[in-house]
Amino acid sequence: MSGVVIALDDPVTVGETTLLEFTETFPAGYPPRQSAWHATSRPARETLIWVLFHPDAQPSWCEEYTETDDEYASVMRAVRSGSVHVARHGCGPGVLGVRWGYDADPKPGHSRDE
Repeated sequence: MSGVVIALDDPVTVGETTLLEFTETFPAGYPPRQSAWHATSRPARETLIWVLFHPDAQPSWCEEYTETDDEYASVMRAVRSGSVHVARHGCGPGVLGVRWGYDADPKPGHSRDE
């Protein structure tokens, strides 16, 4: 598992917005990544996760999930035109994520009790 702390040069003040976009590339032989998620310790006005799949690596299934201290929920999502996105207003605190897999992978779904 990896994480990133983002420190802005100037703070974002009330009424302003900011957008962070990044791309991940991995060296040959690196274990495949099959999720993208965002965690926040405070409510965020808007959160967007957009995953663009390589044309040769379209997943067999995809699910969106949210996780808080009190609740876990997931819903299956369709991959359209090679991508999937989730957007939330008033997201957090907690985790918003997208998880995907291929025919040989375990079935979708997750439980914090596993």
